[in-house]
Amino acid sequence: KSLTLVVSQTVPLGLKSRISDLRSAFVGYTKTVNLKQELKTNYTLVLLTLFLVTLFVVSWFGLYIAKGITDPVGDLMKATEAFREGNWSYRIPKVSTGFVGVGNDLDVLKEAFNSMAEEVGRRGRQLEEANGQLISLVRELEDRERYLEILLSSIRRGVVVLDTDQKVQRINSEALEFSSFSEISTEQSSLGGVPVLNEIFGRPWAEVFSGFASPEEIRIWLDESLVKKGEPLNRIFEAKTGSGQTSAIRSIRASGIALMDDRQRALGWMIILEDVSDAARLEKLAAWQEVAKRVAHEIKNPLTPIQISADRLLRRMRDRMENDSDDGPIFLECVGQIQKQVRVIRDLVREFSQFAKLPEPQMVDVDLGTFLERVLDDYKFTHPHCAFELVRKNLNHEAWVRADPEYLRRLIVNLADNSLQSMEESKVNEPKFQITLAEGDIGFWAVNFRDNGPGVPAALRDKIFDPYVSSKASGLGLGLPIVRRIAIEHGGRIRFEESTAGASFVLELPRRKLKDRSSLAHV
Repeated sequence: KSLTLVVSQTVPLGLKSRISDLRSAFVGYTKTVNLKQELKTNYTLVLLTLFLVTLFVVSWFGLYIAKGITDPVGDLMKATEAFREGNWSYRIPKVSTGFVGVGNDLDVLKEAFNSMAEEVGRRGRQLEEANGQLISLVRELEDRERYLEILLSSIRRGVVVLDTDQKVQRINSEALEFSSFSEISTEQSSLGGVPVLNEIFGRPWAEVFSGFASPEEIRIWLDESLVKKGEPLNRIFEAKTGSGQTSAIRSIRASGIALMDDRQRALGWMIILEDVSDAARLEKLAAWQEVAKRVAHEIKNPLTPIQISADRLLRRMRDRMENDSDDGPIFLECVGQIQKQVRVIRDLVREFSQFAKLPEPQMVDVDLGTFLERVLDDYKFTHPHCAFELVRKNLNHEAWVRADPEYLRRLIVNLADNSLQSMEESKVNEPKFQITLAEGDIGFWAVNFRDNGPGVPAALRDKIFDPYVSSKASGLGLGLPIVRRIAIEHGGRIRFEESTAGASFVLELPRRKLKDRSSLAHV
């Protein structure tokens, strides 16, 4: 049997109200706790979405800006590669990036590159035109040089071109006859071979022409020709040719011509060798004159337009080429080489045209004593104030020579006129001109021409027979060179002889032996 105890207490109304509020707050708290995780998840998703959108926008904007920079740089690289390959017509497309800042700066850079490309292309075309002209000029010079080589090989005189070190740069086959290679050249020619010209190029003169005078004498002679600056300087050398029983002494006339550029700098020498001994006659001078005319006509005329073209090209392109470190030095060197070679060829042509102008002598038998007497009779009539005398020294018979009367008269007249003019300028009171005919060396007649004038100055005695050397107040100084040439053409020689008073020249001419003199008239 259970018992129930009921205890009660009256609760105040205020407490009840607070309990109700607490119950409502607890219910609200319970609901809030249930919504916390959902709100956290929602806010996390919103923030993640905002982060991804921002990252995308920033990345896209960065890539867009980067493209505005890399594309122009790529265009510049492509244009540079095209220029490296020689495509000077390539240009960068003018497409703006649309951004203000770096992109626009690169657009300005592309514009500058296109402007530079346009200028380079223009200069490139000018350079190509200039190169074309240079190639044309060089080819024309090469053709002229080949023509000159053919011309030198066809000349019947020895021609040798030396550089400043006296090394052979050009030589024709005729000059080989006077060289140390004459026997080798003759042997190869007889076997159908080509003369050994290539073996001689670059060798010293003393080695190629060892039979000539001593190297010191050759050096002095070439140095003297430099002083004449393009004028020929003649010398007679006694050269030994051949060997053993075939050896012989030959009189070789060498005409040395110094080659100078427009600044009077030495480029070398051209030497013309001629055999003036009795064993070998020279080529007809008339034929040589024809060759000289052809040289002047075929080579000299084209040199002027070549020189003008090179000068014009240099004037027009000098300023541009001096600032071009790549092509400028090559351009200036090529133009300078053209000008230099044109001057060298012009000097050669001028010297060829001035050389050997005397016609071929017409040789006959001449009684030298009678001939001299007749020439002096003419002077006695025209110059009565001067005493003329012919002396036959220990000579009681005729003195026959083989000579051209006109040439021989010209020789005597040149010597006599020089003496008369010298004595007249010096105002000699009793002028006298004497000719002495006597026997000279074996096989020669000796003719001595003497006056009582002032004589020849000591400074001119060694070069009195050189062209344009004269002791007179007037004249070109060509009389004695002509006298010497005439003597050589007649197989003789003439020399200046020291004298205490006046001038004295000795002419030696080969004797002429005649079997039947009675049938010959005195010329």
